[in-house]
Amino acid sequence: MRVLGQRDGVRPLSMVDGFLCRPLVPEDSIYYTIAHGGAAQFEDAAFAGRYAAKGRPSYQPTLLLRVLLLAFHDNTPDMETEQRCRYDLR
Repeated sequence: MRVLGQRDGVRPLSMVDGFLCRPLVPEDSIYYTIAHGGAAQFEDAAFAGRYAAKGRPSYQPTLLLRVLLLAFHDNTPDMETEQRCRYDLR
């Protein structure tokens, strides 16, 4: 059993853009950059040593990195960041 989160079967956010034939978010915004590879220089495997071999499944480290970058950029507290992740397409 792998505890480190995996991306198998997860559709990239950019697929939403394909359905609409145009980006929902302007290409020159920080949100677009992060959604389309802003954390691409990091690989989930690079964080594998930080995760236990046993335990409940985790979220992908690069997803968490993107959330942290957006929370820092928007200067939002944890609860607001969680709400934005659940309900917003920003």
